Amino acid sequence: MNLRRSPADGSGPTDVLAADVNVAVVHGRHLYFATANATELRRIPVDDARAESEFIATTPAGISSIAVDAASVFWMDYGTAEMFRQALPGPARAGDGVPDAWTCQKAWYDDGKACDCGCGAPDPDCEDPSAFIYGCGAPHAPGEGVECVGGVCPVPVGWHCADLQFADGTVCNCECGANDPDCWPGGLHVAGCPGGNFSCQEDACVEDPSGAQCDASHFGTHDGCDCGCGGPDPDCADSDALIFGCGLAHAPGDGPGCEPDGGCEAPTAWACSVAEYQDFGACDCECGAVDPDCIVDLGLPIASCGAEQRCPDDACTDIIEGDVCGDATAILEGSTAGSWATAIDDYDVGNGNGAACEMYGTPGRDVAYRVDLAAGDSVTFTASASAGVDVALYLVTSCAQSAASCVAGADEGTTDQSDTLSYTAVDDQLLFLVIDQYGAPLDGTYTVQTTFTSGS
Repeated sequence: MNLRRSPADGSGPTDVLAADVNVAVVHGRHLYFATANATELRRIPVDDARAESEFIATTPAGISSIAVDAASVFWMDYGTAEMFRQALPGPARAGDGVPDAWTCQKAWYDDGKACDCGCGAPDPDCEDPSAFIYGCGAPHAPGEGVECVGGVCPVPVGWHCADLQFADGTVCNCECGANDPDCWPGGLHVAGCPGGNFSCQEDACVEDPSGAQCDASHFGTHDGCDCGCGGPDPDCADSDALIFGCGLAHAPGDGPGCEPDGGCEAPTAWACSVAEYQDFGACDCECGAVDPDCIVDLGLPIASCGAEQRCPDDACTDIIEGDVCGDATAILEGSTAGSWATAIDDYDVGNGNGAACEMYGTPGRDVAYRVDLAAGDSVTFTASASAGVDVALYLVTSCAQSAASCVAGADEGTTDQSDTLSYTAVDDQLLFLVIDQYGAPLDGTYTVQTTFTSGS
């Protein structure tokens, strides 16, 4: 099959990236692929219409299968059936002019082509007042969408959903008090509407009687199997087609399949109606398996749980104060104690996020507190946790862009050790302190000792 790419908004033609592709897999922001006769393994970003494919490795007899983890890519030689491994290209470093904190493609930084936002550090291209803006919803000209401020897409005044939902690149969050950049035409699925087939127009749920939930330019155009679109995509008849709409894009067999009616395949353990599995209408809880609609802060209503409950790990649990930044309370001078027992993983600043926030990944449970500082004020936090938990601390200015907006972090201690974080505000600032965990999500308790020092 041919590997094709087309603009997500349907504004242009498709182009062929590679012909006769026999194996492909998506991991993170990249699609890795090899052709039936070629001996090269290559990758290309899935979210950049400008990018060219990048060479990774070569093998004499060709490549029959590919697997990827956080640090390496693995492939099997077609002729010898031997498995090979190679480290993935590392992040750009300051030595070549790209900041340590930069998390997007190295070639995008200061390339003179576009303002790339939400990349962990400001892009010098954003100083050009005429530069197109990428990363804050659909690419757009200045003045025609969300501007990029300090390297991040700012959460607008009036936004009343959780900050991390704004321009998060996962779903269009509707009726949140302000337009979500993710709600561009033909873009992502709509969350926050009362089920059925809806689009989001000017932050309002509008029912679409046609039943079409995806852009028509992806219907039967040999660009992959588009699932969850209100009906079957003819492209799904291709047994090798990549599957879109059932979690991250993936090759057949590497994730949920697409049913003949156009819906995502439910896990074997799923005990509720198959039609309710990842229907983008509600988070269906306690159904025997996790519903993808229950991803944190998608804004979907939760079925079968109480009004003050969430659904982590397919179980109705009470919401705790401060589980997300939208519910955060101000942290006070002195000792603050709490529990992660019903908290879930809302935020993660990533692994190696630059000098200001050098962390080691925080996939565990987290809670948030509000911190208000005047210019010149300083604050110091020292956190410890119950036995078996490795606590981590970081301060962010935007929970919607936690990695990009992190201003200070601490994760030097290991399990059963404390961590200390200090920060001085240059200007008046509203910050959020996230008390997180390194490693797998764990129950446990924490204690934070807070000291404020006035700069006046």
